[in-house]
Amino acid sequence: MSIEKLNPEIKQKWIDNLLSGEYRQGIETLHINKNCMCCLGVLAITCGVPLKQLKNCDFLLPSHNNFIENKEHQIPKSLLFGGKIGETLANMNDELRKSFEEIAEYIKNNEEI
Repeated sequence: MSIEKLNPEIKQKWIDNLLSGEYRQGIETLHINKNCMCCLGVLAITCGVPLKQLKNCDFLLPSHNNFIENKEHQIPKSLLFGGKIGETLANMNDELRKSFEEIAEYIKNNEEI
């Protein structure tokens, strides 16, 4: 099953998690250590992907959806590896070094997510 957009409740929770201060921002990988991860790692945790599935992963893959129990919380194809929005967010996080606050604002204002 492939969904087009993120569940609106998950989208808001993702934004809230990015802004919460609970996660330190990392680059180049979904999960670095403890609560240090990139913006897409925070999305995966928000959707219910177990932390151990994010270790040593550079990208969100379709297989990560296999670990999400609530199918309404699936990660849309556009946010997975090769997806336009996922690539944009990875670039904002890793290359442009945008803050979680700036990334959260982008997510909030992007109707495609």
